[in-house]
Amino acid sequence: MQALQRVQPLQRVQPLQQVQPLQLSKYCKFHIAGGGGFTTIPNLFNKPCLWTNDYRIYNEIPLNPLSRKIFKKIIWSKNKKKLAFSDYLKLPYSHHHVHYRNNELDFLENTPKEIYEAGKNFLQNIKKNNKNLSSIQKKFNKYVIKRYIKMYSDL
Repeated sequence: MQALQRVQPLQRVQPLQQVQPLQLSKYCKFHIAGGGGFTTIPNLFNKPCLWTNDYRIYNEIPLNPLSRKIFKKIIWSKNKKKLAFSDYLKLPYSHHHVHYRNNELDFLENTPKEIYEAGKNFLQNIKKNNKNLSSIQKKFNKYVIKRYIKMYSDL
């Protein structure tokens, strides 16, 4: 809430629609995005970013060590069974491409509670400047990089 209060004076000076994304990205302390809008510009300024409702694991990798992503739940369209995230990661490159569209998979939005918890953790990490990754995050990052290299070398 305090962060939002700091944005209000900016709105009084100039309507938010007229403020350029570059200006916002340059002067913000962090960025939270939910699957739309300007998501890569804060990376140019090395800002910590929290991406919510993400499902494109291999197209953008957070550059700032404080950045995090939370992913949508993935289900099979025909039987509505949940697809384990680890199994989703193993799908062929075509399923991860930015232009991938088909009727095999559905992606369920993050719940408000998931976003709240991720946001709370994200802001605590920024406040403490905690750049340490948990062991599961380190393992995940190693796997994604190995898989990324394999997918692109198989093209």
